[in-house]
Amino acid sequence: MNLDWLPASAVAATIVIIGWQVVYNNGKKLASRNETYSIANQISTLIADIQKISESFWLKGEFNDNPQFYELLVLSKIKLIHSKVKLLEKRSVEVYKVSRLIYPIRRSCTFDIHNIESQTLDFKREHIENILNSTLDFAQSLDEQMQNAFPFNN
Repeated sequence: MNLDWLPASAVAATIVIIGWQVVYNNGKKLASRNETYSIANQISTLIADIQKISESFWLKGEFNDNPQFYELLVLSKIKLIHSKVKLLEKRSVEVYKVSRLIYPIRRSCTFDIHNIESQTLDFKREHIENILNSTLDFAQSLDEQMQNAFPFNN
């Protein structure tokens, strides 16, 4: 019996198996990257929510009769952000700089909220500017860390 075809078949089968392994590994990495970006997008949405709630409170006068309600809304969003940042850390995204920027958001949002009625419009505008700056710093740092974790390939 002639077995000359056996080495060629073994090589072809090995190449196919290696090819499928490469495709599987690439698919797994792509799925993990997409899931990580999804978490980052959820964080960005929470940051936008904080900005909107803060603008409503400081400039439009919503929740001014009950500042604790505003504080509760903001703190719940910040807590969600903190938990999502921890998820990013588990996915090997460097979050040290990002996590250090959570407190400035909290401070800028909740500082002096109980004296809202006695504050001038200029003070309120300055306050909302501080909130927007702290949220922008956070968002930029998050984007930077995501780019470091998943660099763009040409």
